[in-house]
Amino acid sequence: MKKKILITGNLGYVGTVLSKYIKYREPKTYIVGYDTGFFKDDLIVKKFNDDLYVDEQIYGDVRKFNYKNLSDIHSIIHLAAISNDPMGNLFEEETFNINCDSVIEISKRAIDCNIKNIVFASSCSIYGDGGNHIKNEKDLTNPLTSYAKSKIKAEEELVKLSGETNITILRFATACGSSPRLRLDLVLNDFVASALIKGEIIVLSDGSPLRPLVDVLDMSKSILWSISDSRIKENKILTINVGRDDANYSIKELAYNVQKIINTSKVKINTNASPDKRSYKVNFDYYKKLANNFQLETSLHKSINNLNNTIKPNLASLQDFRNNKFMRLNKLKFLLSEKKINNKLYWI
Repeated sequence: MKKKILITGNLGYVGTVLSKYIKYREPKTYIVGYDTGFFKDDLIVKKFNDDLYVDEQIYGDVRKFNYKNLSDIHSIIHLAAISNDPMGNLFEEETFNINCDSVIEISKRAIDCNIKNIVFASSCSIYGDGGNHIKNEKDLTNPLTSYAKSKIKAEEELVKLSGETNITILRFATACGSSPRLRLDLVLNDFVASALIKGEIIVLSDGSPLRPLVDVLDMSKSILWSISDSRIKENKILTINVGRDDANYSIKELAYNVQKIINTSKVKINTNASPDKRSYKVNFDYYKKLANNFQLETSLHKSINNLNNTIKPNLASLQDFRNNKFMRLNKLKFLLSEKKINNKLYWI
């Protein structure tokens, strides 16, 4: 019998890469996708075919999840989310409903159904204003935004759940890298697009905030580890930072790395800006210790090159990229303006 995995938010930036990655590593896996479909048509890789990697696609909202969809599921991966600070600020109530409340309700039912693994995509943004201390999993958190607060609340509720199900909370570093459903509202992705399209990188802050990065390919690798036999040897409930120790950068370091690789660009830093309080450096030793054959290997250089190879053939359609559909908030505003969704983010 094939291992059956349910991925919520499978038609997003990470989910699109994850489905392909799992099928590549474990081709006998049966993948069930569950997604609202908000971003399903926003492909930068035009010939990408989800049907090659997703065996069964269900369209729905996690807030109205039909629990019959948990039948025979081996593992559930929670990716569905309001996925950044600007969206979280504009849709605060919905952010908590989707990122936290729905995750907990579905997870409770999953435990009742004896599902083997629950994986929750959390975020290192919960460390917020981290100061000079390098954050590990035992450190206090300091979430500053609705998005980060929704993630830590979900974590707190997940660890209270009891049962035989393995629960893995993955605190991801800031996502980056290429995906067929590209996001350009992520710092590295924005810098690469700006360098290629505008010939310059504009850093709105003073460039000093610290951010760890993790490529979407490595995110996929860590998720696969979370449902692997080697993960099952650990604690039933596991919270773990996911990223690379050598991928903690300041914002200006990221800008200059992009400039170095895409050498047609220049960097402009707003030295008069107040420092962004969202600044944290993170320790990833715990993941490195536990993950055995699932070590993260995608370097910053490779992430930039992969983005370059994805964006460059599409420059004509990306000239006004900060106002287009590859910025997630823009797409939600478009769906609202067209009266396709309401202000609670439900399809009309």
